[in-house]
This record gives sequence, C-alpha cells and structure tokens, in this order.
Amino acid sequence: MLGGELRTRPAHAASPAAQPAGLIETIGDYLRAHPEAALLEDGRILFDLRTARYSLVVSHGRCQFQLWSEERNLVRSVLSAEKRASGLRLLTWRLGAARPIALELVPSSERRTPTARDQSRRQYLKRLERVLNRAFPGFAVEGLRSAMDLVHSFGPAYARGHLVRGTAAEAVIAVNDAESAAIIDGILTLGILWLHYSRQRASSRRHYGALKVILPEGMWRKTAERMAWLNHRAARFELYALDERTEELRPIDCNDLGNVDSRLVHAFNPQAAIERCGEGLARLTALIPAGARNRVEVCALSTTEAGLFLHGLQFARVRHGLADGAFTRVDEASFGAGAKETPLTDATAPLAERLFQQLFRSRHADGLHTDPLFRMSPEKWLEANF
Repeated sequence: MLGGELRTRPAHAASPAAQPAGLIETIGDYLRAHPEAALLEDGRILFDLRTARYSLVVSHGRCQFQLWSEERNLVRSVLSAEKRASGLRLLTWRLGAARPIALELVPSSERRTPTARDQSRRQYLKRLERVLNRAFPGFAVEGLRSAMDLVHSFGPAYARGHLVRGTAAEAVIAVNDAESAAIIDGILTLGILWLHYSRQRASSRRHYGALKVILPEGMWRKTAERMAWLNHRAARFELYALDERTEELRPIDCNDLGNVDSRLVHAFNPQAAIERCGEGLARLTALIPAGARNRVEVCALSTTEAGLFLHGLQFARVRHGLADGAFTRVDEASFGAGAKETPLTDATAPLAERLFQQLFRSRHADGLHTDPLFRMSPEKWLEANF
C-alpha cells in the first residue's frame, strides 16, 4: 500500500516522549497538508511522496522517520523540525554517521520557479556540450537543444542532440539531476522517440546507428535494467552516468549490473499468491466496468499480495494477512495510489466504481493524450506491451 502511516508506540528510553511526539505531529501535519511533497537532500530529490511510503514512530525516545519506495529505503532519527518559507527543514541522525544530516520536505517535487528551471536547463546544455566534446573527440556535436516540441512528444526537460563523424551519426539524449525522478526515469522512452525522429529527418548520406543516453550519477539503475531488454540489433543503445560537479562521464554496462547491490530471494508461486488473494480481487473486479475486465492484468507482487494493472498502471491491490488481534486471515483491498490510496469498504465502494469508470475511459490506446490518466507511467505502459 502506498501512502503514509503515522503511529506511536511507547518509547523504550527513560526520557519523556513529548519532543518526539511533537515532531511526529509537525511532520505528519505537513505531509497531510502537502500530499505531493518531496524529500530532498542537498537539493536532490530522494523521495516523491506521491509514490513513496513513510512511517513516523517514537522508538527508543526518538522520532524515527522511515521512507521507502521501489528504488530505495531510508531510516533517520529526527532531531528537530524547522518551518521555512521553502518547506520543512529536518535535522536528522543516521546510524553510523559522524554528524547530523539536514533533509528538507518541500511542497512539490517541482519546487523551482520557471525562471530558475529554465536557467538550470540552459546551464546544463553548456556543460553537456563540454562533456561530449571532451569524451568523444572524433565526433562533432550538432543541434544540442532542449526546446519543447509537443508535436513529436519532446519536452524541455531533456537535452537532445547529435554526434556526427562523416556519414556516421549518433543520437544523444540527457537529463540533469535537478529534474524529478519521474522525468529521469522516463528518459528511455523519449530517447527511442528521438532516435526514430533523427533517422526520419536524416539525409541519405547520414546513418544513425546508436543512441547515447546520459543520466545523473547514481540515478541510472532503473534505466539500465530496462535498456538491457531492448533489441540491440536495431541500434546500439549506450548508457552513461554524468557527475555534474566533476563533469566526469563514465559508461554503464547494462548487461552487468553487478552483485554488490543485488540480492537473491526465494522464488514464490505467482499463481498461488493470486489464488490466495482471490476474495479481495473478486471484490475489486466486480467494480470494474463489465466490458473492460478483459483489459485488466492481475500480477502477484509477493507471496501475500496481488495488484490490478491497466497498461502498466497499478490502480488497486490486495494484501492477504492476519486480522488485527486474531489469527483469522483476511484480504485487505485498496484502490488508488500514493497519498490517495483508499481502503475498499462498503462506504468507499461507490467511489472506487466511479474512479474505475473514469480510468478505463481515459487509459486506452486511442485516449486523449492530454488526459492525466492517459499520461501516467509511460515507461510502465511500454513495458506492459512486451
């Protein structure tokens, strides 16, 4: 279940829990008031609270703030919370750290003004041109730009250009580390479109044989995992990580993600998990428009959890577990995502039915491209087609 969880358990330390309880109230009030908030460290987005989950508890006499998403997990003890014009500044302590670390909660993942955002993108174009000229001395950098081109689905967040050497050419697409996680994770789709566009517009004397994708250092893993599954006979797909402070560009091998950050888990039976959650899935499916039920994909998320997906977008889930204070097993069904995820009850069932009708009207191949439900999770829609 996405969203937040606020709870307090007795402190084990002898000190009173008034201060930690006050911090929980301050942070909780801020997150409730700003459901699209983001958590930043040194200006970089760590978590987008629209999709991440969080927990605030009093543990050992301290306020413990835990956040987790599909990409990372973070646990910090909050020492203080200071309200500022830009957001909520948290002074935190990480286990093993030599000194406290400052984090910032801001109202939205896109906190920059239009002027600051445009300036950042212009500066990144200049930096990117220097990096490309130094890293690929045999090529000439041409047409580097980030102008909006909605006709061809190109937004201003992505820097696009070409590397040219004689009749050989390569398409380049890049994004800076000030953009949101959703924009950074969506670069591969736009990169494929940019390669196709470049090939269509190229003269007969120029051949585009490769696509170079450049991502901020430390934010490339999801794209690398996706790129490994592309058809590499259609083009050379190359991934690079750029450290914007040192302007160091290093290649990423998509076929060797290493074992340091990997872990082996016991394989579970997906069909058994779906059957285990069958009662909750049936309750949710009954609310889906009858003619659209064949479009739903049911996927096992774990041994005790299954989700309902429409073109890669998860819109409901079921968790099979123990009832509170009993040994009876029950299905906990919910619908929606992020801070808007809602438990399915008799009272919320009409709301779920209306939302499902709206979702299935909007999210289909011939849907309106300006509809937010159509535009959500484009990378996952692409993955769902394979």
